[in-house]
Amino acid sequence: MVAISHKKGRLELGLDYKFNSRKKAKDYNLSEGIDRFEDTPYIAAIDTYYGTPTWASLNFSSTYKLTKNIDALLSVDNIFDVHYKEFASGISAPGRNFSISVLAHF
Repeated sequence: MVAISHKKGRLELGLDYKFNSRKKAKDYNLSEGIDRFEDTPYIAAIDTYYGTPTWASLNFSSTYKLTKNIDALLSVDNIFDVHYKEFASGISAPGRNFSISVLAHF
């Protein structure tokens, strides 16, 4: 992950880039079955699994301090709406996601 942030006054902005390279089928732990190899893409033409594809996700976040105790947050995750699965999770990551929140500190 690579991230950059900037804070000026009440506003804080952040941009992060999360990424992972490919894990080839030959690099999986097949003897113990702990890498969830069967959840990777299957290539019928050569009767084998691909492994984990390369993926990347660009994300934006911002926080604005409305008062001493209240913050407004806005974030956009997976800006380019890329489909990916983190290694061995077997679960697709969410697509583009917008979040708006208000956080109160007491």
